[in-house]
Amino acid sequence: MKTPFRDIISFALLVFGILLILYLFEVINITYLVLLGISFIVYSVPGVFFSLKKGYRLILVISTAIFFVGVLFLTKQIYHLPDSREIYLTSSLFILGACFLILFVENNREKKFFIVSIILLVLAFTSVYIFKLPFLHLFFNKVDLVMLNGWSYLLVLLGLFLLINRKK
Repeated sequence: MKTPFRDIISFALLVFGILLILYLFEVINITYLVLLGISFIVYSVPGVFFSLKKGYRLILVISTAIFFVGVLFLTKQIYHLPDSREIYLTSSLFILGACFLILFVENNREKKFFIVSIILLVLAFTSVYIFKLPFLHLFFNKVDLVMLNGWSYLLVLLGLFLLINRKK
């Protein structure tokens, strides 16, 4: 079975290279994060479609995450959003929720993907409003520091959970 991943990566690198050349010759005036965001989106869209068609879950999750990271880069640069932990925490929750939602779309018999997705997406959307409350701001900064230092443990636990609960 021939996979077009080499073609997808080649196309994304081609787009990134062309945009970089245009930037270096001052034909376009954009930042590296915008260039990288566009390249991530160009790479990820075909990756998602191909993975949904062929059932490659790992490539599906990676492509979905890369797509939303590209959207985050573009949004931060276009709207001049400041670097803050709130943006990264909310974006991380949203990206994880979107990855689980796309896994549910790929295999709608796995209801746990949908449940985890809804929980993460609700947490992401409510975190936008919760960070505005002054008395909770300090608490969530501490939680964010813990997540920043312990995200790898969370990923290991999530992977173990999925391995243990998989259907044989």
